Amino acid sequence: MKTIKAFYKDEKGYYCNPVGTKFYFEAGKTYKAKGKIRLCENGFHASANFDISDTVGYYYVSESIYYGIVELNVIDKDENKAVGDKITVLEFLPTDFDILSKYDKTGIWIYLAGRYWKKFDFKKGMDKLFEVDKTGEWVYKAGIYWKKFDFGRSLEKLLEVDKTGEWIYKAGYVWKKFDFQKGMDKLLKVDKTGEWIYKAGCDWKKFDLIKGMNKLLEVDEIGQWIYYAGINWKQFDFERGMEKLLEVDNTGEWIYYAGCDWREFDYVRGYNKLLVVDRTNMWRREADINW
Repeated sequence: MKTIKAFYKDEKGYYCNPVGTKFYFEAGKTYKAKGKIRLCENGFHASANFDISDTVGYYYVSESIYYGIVELNVIDKDENKAVGDKITVLEFLPTDFDILSKYDKTGIWIYLAGRYWKKFDFKKGMDKLFEVDKTGEWVYKAGIYWKKFDFGRSLEKLLEVDKTGEWIYKAGYVWKKFDFQKGMDKLLKVDKTGEWIYKAGCDWKKFDLIKGMNKLLEVDEIGQWIYYAGINWKQFDFERGMEKLLEVDNTGEWIYYAGCDWREFDYVRGYNKLLVVDRTNMWRREADINW
């Protein structure tokens, strides 16, 4: 399997340090491992996906970490690393962002290079990050930690790729600059559970609680986020929230908690619902004690 591997380097050459002893490699040479090959124990290790981001959990990202293209005879692998009994170093790669970033399939390595490389072209880094980040996670994190960052362009990227609303919510909470109207519009479209809308209603500086409430009533299938919103939102329609809990809570858990924590609660209707849905009687017993 052709893939990418990380190396250290000293005056003698490129090496890895698996058990405290330096093992040196040369381009064009093939090496064989002795003994039983096992992940993290014995054998030659490299990326399982030909992705430079697979290496960051084992080699820190800096200009003093080097990379090479290898041919690995794979014996075993997991999500991000592969191990083999034989490896051939095809070439060592120069420490050049344009070259190394071509091997980043997720954006993790690019994001970390922007944090830890002493010399980093943030314009190039951002362009490449936009190209490979399919979730928005690394664009979001770059907005926190990079010294130079284009918040406008990055928000557009988040709006394009964030399928759940998680990174949009977090960006609205943490980023120095954020367009709350655009963020809100996207959350209302993509949040299928209500979690990120609920949290945005708690943490964003600007948030339309009425629109947020309407969305929660639409998507919250068990009542969890409606319950939390009833505790923590500054504005909340308790009657509509109660109606939704009575409709969707099939265990009684969130009805019980709402009866303990909401400022306004219809205990008669809530208890009647518990009698219907609480098959274990756990929440009914708790209500008998705490309501």
